[in-house]
Amino acid sequence: MMPRVKTKQAVVLVLMTFLWLAVNYHKGEETDKLIILRNRAAYVKSMCRMYRDKNRVEWESLYESDETVNRCTNINFEVNQREFAICNVLKGGSLSWKQFFLYYNIPHTFLDDCQKTQTCPENLHKKIVQVRHPFERLLSTWRHIFKGGGWKLLEKRFVANPELANVLESEYQKITWKIFINNLLLNGTVEVPDITDYNAPWVWIRHHWAPFWLTCGVCQEERSPDYVMKIETLESDIEMIFEEEFAFYGDEFLFPRVKTLGTETSLSGKKNSHNFLAKYFGQLTKIEVMKLYEMYKLDFQLFDYSPELYLGWAK
Repeated sequence: MMPRVKTKQAVVLVLMTFLWLAVNYHKGEETDKLIILRNRAAYVKSMCRMYRDKNRVEWESLYESDETVNRCTNINFEVNQREFAICNVLKGGSLSWKQFFLYYNIPHTFLDDCQKTQTCPENLHKKIVQVRHPFERLLSTWRHIFKGGGWKLLEKRFVANPELANVLESEYQKITWKIFINNLLLNGTVEVPDITDYNAPWVWIRHHWAPFWLTCGVCQEERSPDYVMKIETLESDIEMIFEEEFAFYGDEFLFPRVKTLGTETSLSGKKNSHNFLAKYFGQLTKIEVMKLYEMYKLDFQLFDYSPELYLGWAK
């Protein structure tokens, strides 16, 4: 006959067992999330290898486009004596990183500045890329620049000359969602001779819908990411980066929230976001959405996004 365990001892054993299971489950969950971040980066590398063929039309753009990498969205920064690089596209959470650097007084420099002074770090500890669904980013871009009037603050000619902005305001206000997609994107009615000249008219505006691969140069060996973060899973992604790379532990370390799409009244929630996206992509035809997909196909493939929902919403 088995000896009886005293009641208090049994309770303690049960509690200890549950505690052990909870701790190890949490560790396992954290490990899985970290693996996801690394696997995304490995997936980008594998897709880049697939395109590393000079017979492909994409080859030169992917591997010979260092000059077009956006020098003002690629940032080097230092945390706990480790050098990092982050590339996040415009309308892809870039403002949150700037606020993060300022709040914690983290030394950082834009690629443009350190290249001019030849002070860019030679040995980066890790490279991070942050992305967002390409179609959701396009809608966010249109709402910010044209519907919200952000264009007035994106070019020096308007900032220095508000009267010029007033003269052109009616023209910019005419750029509806449909006109933005068909005229500016699909038909390329706005020509930019040199996309690296950030002070030229329309250049900085155009960078808001430049492809991820062009902005960040992810297929170039020296820019190939170690981690890929996504706006859609940002809270868990940044937690892993905080703990694994920055040694930031605990709730006292915060990352500014990224403002994502919601309804017209800014209600949050995935359902509301989907309704909001459906409202605008429902104005487009399936042919238009497919043309957009072809235009951003490399971004979809490199970062494992799908156009399926958006095609379903299109008419």
